[in-house]
Formats: sequence, C-alpha cells, structure tokens
Amino acid sequence: MTPLKWNQVATAGLACAALMGFVAIMLRGMAKTVCGILCGVFLAGTFVVLAVFWRCPECKKSLPYANSAGMKHCPYCAASLDKPARKE
Repeated sequence: MTPLKWNQVATAGLACAALMGFVAIMLRGMAKTVCGILCGVFLAGTFVVLAVFWRCPECKKSLPYANSAGMKHCPYCAASLDKPARKE
C-alpha cells in the first residue's frame, strides 16, 4: 500500500477510537470498560501504523504528522507519496 493509503487507515483508526471513547462515556458497567479498552486498542494500533508505515517510499524517512492531510510529496526528497515503496 502507498503511504497515502496508510494515512487514511490511521485516520479511520483515530475516528474509531473517538467513537469508542464517546460511547464509553455514555455507557455504564462492563460495556463502558469494553468500549474503553477498544478505544485504547484503536489508539495504540493507529500510532503503530503511523510509526511503521508513514514513511517516504524513496528516502525511507519518517514523514511529519502535522498537516499530513494534504501532503502529496515527501518534504525531504519530493518523491510522490502515491506510489508503493520500492522493494530492496
């Protein structure tokens, strides 16, 4: 997958974590605990995806998280982020 697709996966993970957090606030008992745990799992998974896969396909440097929504090219080497990483 391309880095831009991984960024979309991370965004979806953050949205799911936010949803689980809001649901956990409204519930009581065991359901609240389960939703809280799911929220934590989605958050942790999102950060792992960003740390491992949010990299430039050419220079392999970790891309910045700030303002990444409109990023189409690597700020370090200007490579397109819409192509898969090259095989080594």
